[in-house]
Amino acid sequence: MSLLRAPLAMLACAVACLALARAARADDPPQASARLSPDVVAVGAPFTVQLTVTVPSGQAGPTDPRFTPPDGMTAQGPSVSTQTEVSFSGGRLSQRTGITATWRVGTTREGRFQVQAPSFVWGGQRMRPQPMVVTVVPAGSAPRARAPDPFDPFGGFPGMPQMPGLPNLFGPDDDAAAPAPAQRTPPDGGELALDVAPDPNTFLRALVDRRSAVVGEQVTLTVWLYVRSGAPEIGDIHEPAVADFFRRDLITPADATETRIASVGGQPYRAHAVFKVALFPLRAGDLSIGAMRLAVKGVLRGRALVRESAPLTLHVDEPPAAGRPTGYALGDVGAYTLSATVEPRSAEVGGAVAVTAVLSGVGNVPSSLRVPGQAKVEWLEPQVRDAMELRDGKVRGSRTFTWIVRPRVAGEVDLGALALPYWDPARHAYDTARAPLGVVRVAALPSTAAAASATAAPPHDPLAALGPTRTLLGAVAALRTH
Repeated sequence: MSLLRAPLAMLACAVACLALARAARADDPPQASARLSPDVVAVGAPFTVQLTVTVPSGQAGPTDPRFTPPDGMTAQGPSVSTQTEVSFSGGRLSQRTGITATWRVGTTREGRFQVQAPSFVWGGQRMRPQPMVVTVVPAGSAPRARAPDPFDPFGGFPGMPQMPGLPNLFGPDDDAAAPAPAQRTPPDGGELALDVAPDPNTFLRALVDRRSAVVGEQVTLTVWLYVRSGAPEIGDIHEPAVADFFRRDLITPADATETRIASVGGQPYRAHAVFKVALFPLRAGDLSIGAMRLAVKGVLRGRALVRESAPLTLHVDEPPAAGRPTGYALGDVGAYTLSATVEPRSAEVGGAVAVTAVLSGVGNVPSSLRVPGQAKVEWLEPQVRDAMELRDGKVRGSRTFTWIVRPRVAGEVDLGALALPYWDPARHAYDTARAPLGVVRVAALPSTAAAASATAAPPHDPLAALGPTRTLLGAVAALRTH
């Protein structure tokens, strides 16, 4: 019996250990860490405090991050983003999720300060990592060390290059959110960068991708909302007036999602693309693009701000007259191809032939095509279908034209060719898209006179009811009544 009890005891112990292990995994406590950067700062200069908390995927996440700065310091924030960690160990894939909360802390006096780490709530309990220490030195005496860049995924490895085009790692802020943390080089520092901020916290800025164009050439207008801090909510939108342009919407405030980080006066701002359209000038001259105005909430506590962009002027010319092909229509600008089909290739005089042409390319695809002019056929009004899209910031697409063509004469009728002369702004030259239509064999109808005589009734004689001619005198015959 003792030999039997030993294996049973070992089995029970193994089951208990397995149950405890499973329970431990189900109640795996969160992994929390806090850091501040830099740890030596001059009086008046800010530093950041960051809390990162993760739990096994599937468990309830941490909530309510809080931070209380030491006496004599002020804190703004937090900016909160989600955190996901994936690891592979022992042949098993594990995943942890959580949050990263960041505060910006201002200093007012010198000294060595113990900074309590931010706290959070998990499982009904408030927890916090170990405290930290920051040293505040006189102005101008802090070491010139680069602060870790929260927008740089390689911030823990100095010398790694900044990856361009990284998304904003900070989630939505509340009304009292901190300004965006400083960084070395803004990923989009080119056209969005400014030496001086028009407003210390929030402003609108309109940009076009070119300041001069030709009639019909695409000009992209983007209106950016720059925000130093907070999570903006926009309303009461007044779009810019563009009376001298044909317009195609690319994004509107309702579906704006593009956000970049821009350097303004040496400080990082979030730039939100709130309005974007493709404009095609309708005439030559100095054309005006009006101001955009909107209301912004969520950037200053309890206040709604009204911001307006500056109006713009665009210089527009006609394409050069030298070398302009015959039939060119002002505004046909882009790069196009043209193809066509003809069905059937045989018909009778007065019958029907379908001609289908597809015009496609980059630009505002023309809405009409000139048909070959000749007296041998009649072109009816076309049916037009279009398909437009945005690719690489350019409007492109196709238009399909379908005509019914009626031959007027018999024989082999050459339908000619469809052609679209256009100005190609990329090559600064004219070009022509062509599609030959070929020949249609048209059969003659039977002779009209012969067909009419074969099927016509005998001619009507209005005197037939009077009877035959009389050759002898006699009584008058009674007339037949009807």
